[in-house]
Amino acid sequence: MEGNLSDFSLDELIALLGKQKKSGALSLEGKEAKAEVVFDDGWITLVSLRPNPVPLGVRIMRAGIVEREVIDELLEDQILGAERKPLGEILVEGGYIQPEDLRWLLKEHVMETLFVISRWKDAFFKFEEKKLALKVDKLVGWEEALEELKKRANEWDKLRDIFASFDLRARARDLSMNVEEVKLSPLEFNLLKYLDGSRTVYDLARLMNCTEFEVCRLLNELLKRSLVEVEGEGLL
Repeated sequence: MEGNLSDFSLDELIALLGKQKKSGALSLEGKEAKAEVVFDDGWITLVSLRPNPVPLGVRIMRAGIVEREVIDELLEDQILGAERKPLGEILVEGGYIQPEDLRWLLKEHVMETLFVISRWKDAFFKFEEKKLALKVDKLVGWEEALEELKKRANEWDKLRDIFASFDLRARARDLSMNVEEVKLSPLEFNLLKYLDGSRTVYDLARLMNCTEFEVCRLLNELLKRSLVEVEGEGLL
């Protein structure tokens, strides 16, 4: 099966492959990126994106579970090792992360990457049916994936109604605040450090290894608490 996302959306592909309990790889090639969604009996087990603005290692590091130095060292060992184990498996075996925490991060990684792909309007796709050589976890059911993509799309529409442009520049109102007092997440606190009124959403996404969607989501939460102010024609 092959075609173009301009004629057959990612949601429709996920529903079709999920309902038919297919196993195999759905490859997608856009103008600036390539992706692959792996299915096992209709379940989504893996999603890869090249280039990926937020690799799994970065997502784990951002969650504050494992330090950057540890991730970098393990990735180097993974490349040089005779057996190319997945990073998540290496982290669990080394006691760096609990299996349940890894599963949650993997699901979040899959859904965030799927959401990026779902916004592609013009990309060639091809599905090759095959049984998986390795046993992998069935992370996300097709119905759950579609429901989550719908939620994220609705949230994205609301954010685009709030933010007029990704060129907006925001400034933190007070960087002397106590993180515990205002209950900031690690990501929110890191974002505040970069909000000096000179950086756009695009700039912030690159600095924080986030997608524009994630940055706007964080900015919106900080705006609700009056912790930042947007300069210029940033808001609608």
